[in-house]
Amino acid sequence: MNMRTLEEIETQFINIKKANEQEFKDYDDKVFEAQRELEEANKELSNAEATANLEAYKIAKDKIWTTKQSVEMYQNIKNKKVKNPLVSEEEYKTLTQEIIRAADAFNDKQMEQAKKLAEQLSELSAERNAMINKSNSLLSTLQRDFKKLEILEGTNSRVTHTADGGKTITSLPQVRVGYLDTKNLLNRALGGGK
Repeated sequence: MNMRTLEEIETQFINIKKANEQEFKDYDDKVFEAQRELEEANKELSNAEATANLEAYKIAKDKIWTTKQSVEMYQNIKNKKVKNPLVSEEEYKTLTQEIIRAADAFNDKQMEQAKKLAEQLSELSAERNAMINKSNSLLSTLQRDFKKLEILEGTNSRVTHTADGGKTITSLPQVRVGYLDTKNLLNRALGGGK
């Protein structure tokens, strides 16, 4: 069976609702028409009484009874239909499973895309981290080997000797861009973090 999308299922729901609303409108139209006929029959009854026409009186009375019954019947049918489900139990179960399958398929597709993005983020993170390490290594080479700065062991600080025999310690330039935390970025992208 060809799996439908959520949008296709939604279109089916819209069409079912429209058909149901049209059916209710049809009953409303029948009630309206019967009420219009009832008004005419009441006028005919008044005219028959005014002219003392027994035959016209009987016809008007029959018409009044029939139109009242029509109004009642159409309203009863509509009221029953309002309470009736628009789909059978079997259709309900089928549609429920179809919606779940479509949502699961969409979710699986999104997760596959997220996985590819996570792999790309991981690659970007590794490239960025390698750039930071290389940049800092080049700065260290420049500072130690080319400029021949005296570096305080285990730090990124320069030691400068003052004229009076003292020492001044200053921090050397270093690349300090943050590392990409791909797990955190992915979690944020998927709505799990802020």
